[in-house]
Amino acid sequence: MSAPSSVKNLARKVLPSGVAQALRHVRYQAQTVRMSGWDFRLELPNRRVLEDSILPVLAADPAIKRVLFVGCRWYTKIYAQPFAGKEYWTIEIDADQAKFGSATHHIVDSYLNLNAHVEPQTFDAIVINGVFGWGIDTAADTELAMAETMRALTPGGWMVIGYNDTPENHPSFVDVPSAGLNAFAPFDFPGLGQRFVVPNDAGAHTFEFYRKR
Repeated sequence: MSAPSSVKNLARKVLPSGVAQALRHVRYQAQTVRMSGWDFRLELPNRRVLEDSILPVLAADPAIKRVLFVGCRWYTKIYAQPFAGKEYWTIEIDADQAKFGSATHHIVDSYLNLNAHVEPQTFDAIVINGVFGWGIDTAADTELAMAETMRALTPGGWMVIGYNDTPENHPSFVDVPSAGLNAFAPFDFPGLGQRFVVPNDAGAHTFEFYRKR
C-alpha cells in the first residue's frame, strides 16, 4: 500500500466522519482551484472555455446591455467582472448562494419562475450553464425553461446553454426533440461554432449557442 493511501485510510479510521469529509472537500478544492490574479477560479476545461472564450465575447458586444447568468456558486462570483458598465443579473434557487450572485440584481427563485420577476424582453443575453441535467431535468421543465427564456430575451438576444453530455446528467433535449429549443435560431459563436464540445473535459461538457428569432 502506498504512503498516500495509508494516510487516507488512517484518516478515515481516526477522524470523525464530518472532519474526514471536510478534509476530502479541501483536498478536492486544492486539486480543482487555480489563482488568476487575485481571484480563485475552478480549474476545469469547461470553465476555461466559458471564462476565456464566451463571457468576454458577450461582454464586448455593444448590443448586449443587460445579461442574466443562471446559477450561482463561489466560482461564478467573478463572472460579473467582464460586464462592468452593463447590467449583470443572476438567478439562483438556493438563497445561501446569493452572496455569489450579482450585488445589485439577484433573484432568489427557480429559473422556471423567471418571468414572475422581470418584464418581457428584459435581457439581451442569458447564460444557462450547468442547469439542464442538474435541476431542470424533465422534458416538461425544459419546455417551460425555453418559454421563460424566449419571453425574457430581446429580439435577437443570445441564449448560451452549457451541459454535461453524459448518460447520468445530459439534458432531456438530447433524447427528446424540444419544440421550445427549436423555436430559437442556432448561431455560430465566434471561434466556437454553433455547438462546441470541450476537449479533455471529464463531463463531455458541451456549449450550444442560439439567438431569439
